[in-house]
Formats: sequence, structure tokens, C-alpha cells
Amino acid sequence: MRAWIISDIHHARMDVLWSNDLVVPKADVCICAGDITNSVVDSIAYVRRFIEPHMPVVLTLGNHDYYGSSIKFALERARRLIEGTRIQLLENETWIFRDCRFVGATLWTDFAVSIGGDEHIPPEERRSIAFGLVPSLMADFSCIYRSEVRREGENGLITVREILERHIASRSYIDQELSKPFDGRTIVVTHHAPLIQSFNADFYGEITNAAFGSDLSDLIARRRPSVWIHGHIHKFRDYMADKTRVICNPRGYRGERGTSGFRADFVIDL
Repeated sequence: MRAWIISDIHHARMDVLWSNDLVVPKADVCICAGDITNSVVDSIAYVRRFIEPHMPVVLTLGNHDYYGSSIKFALERARRLIEGTRIQLLENETWIFRDCRFVGATLWTDFAVSIGGDEHIPPEERRSIAFGLVPSLMADFSCIYRSEVRREGENGLITVREILERHIASRSYIDQELSKPFDGRTIVVTHHAPLIQSFNADFYGEITNAAFGSDLSDLIARRRPSVWIHGHIHKFRDYMADKTRVICNPRGYRGERGTSGFRADFVIDL
């Protein structure tokens, strides 16, 4: 089975004027790892219009797809919008297509990853530092509403606590699913990165790295999925982690196109 891999399309309405919409290659399935637009309604509309007519789509949402909404509401709305289509939205869910098992989630992060130069600091301490600094540096915390009940004195925006809880739930789901025997290839699809090897070296030491990925090296070594596809890192990645091929093929923002390493026709055999 041939799979077209893409993420971080970051489509804006102005893109139509610049005539830089995607040229869809021939494939049996599209694996889209999130960040299509800044609205879940626009993101689903984009996939339905430009990709789904050509092939089935395995989709995980990215942080930008949740903008202007809570995570819970965005997922509910997205599921209604894809009814009757060939789009498979995966959020702590699994889909079997032909001889492949797709396990997907946005994943988020645990905020405890080494961001570079802080390897000597215990993970819990790194998390505490990230909790205090990341919300003021990431647009997510001013563009995504909380799904949880607001506590007294808090605003209605998403919290690091909710993101951590969602990461833990997704990490547990992926681990449990990969523990189940399957006679075929298993592909994990997440928006956030599962390994620091995917990070952009240009941001070495930046605290915001804590919001871009987590260290799931132990999970990958134990469960050995065939392929792990992610987005969020705006640099092309294709490398081996133990027995798992890790891939990121991001188009990126309009100003990054031509520098992210994006390959418009990146199709692989699963």
C-alpha cells in the first residue's frame, strides 16, 4: 500500500491568491499529521475538498486545528463534519485499513523533555520550569479554550495541566494498542514529536521545545511500531529509532516553504 505523508499545511485563505495549493500525488491513502488551518471547521473543509476526493485520509489534529475552540468541542465538531466521508480522524483511536493498523492521537507533550543543555536536571524539575514559562511563549495558551471546568480565579483558556493529562492518556492508549498482536504493519500517527531527535537544532536550548515533543524512546523500543509519523516540527525528518521509521514531512508556513525540506510527492510503501 502506498501512503502519501504530509503535515503542517498551515493553509490560509491568501494561499489561493499565491497559487501554492498542494498537488496531490497518486497514493492509496493520505496520512495527515495535523495543523491544516487555524480552525477545525476550515481544516476538515480543506481535507474534504483537496485530499479526500483522491484517497482515504488518516487524520490527527494539530494544535492549530484546535484554535478558537476547546479540544473537546473541536473533536466533537470534527467527527460530525467527517460523517459519511473517507476521512478517519484518530484521537486515541485505531483504524485498520487493508493490512495496516493506524494508531493515532494529537499526543501533546509531558513538558519534561530535555530541551538541550539541561540533561542534568531531573524530568520533574524540567516540567516545573516549562509549566512556568511555556504558556507565555506559545500561542496555544491564548488561542485554545479549556475543556475542563474552570477553577476560581482562572480564565477560560487551556492549561498546561489539561495538556499533560491528555498526553498521559494518549501515551497510555498508544502503549496499550501496540501491546496487542497484529498480523501486519502498525503505523502510529501523532502531531507532536515522540523523540528529541526530531527537534529543530536551530532551537537548541529553547524552553518552547517542551511543547513540541516528548521522549517516548522507551515506548518505541518496547513496542517497535513499523512507522511513527508526526508533524509540529517544521523540518523534514526520516530516520530510524530502534526498529521504527520516524517521519515528518511538513509544508510549514508560507514563509518557510522551500526551507522546511518538504517533499510534495513524499509517498512510501507501507
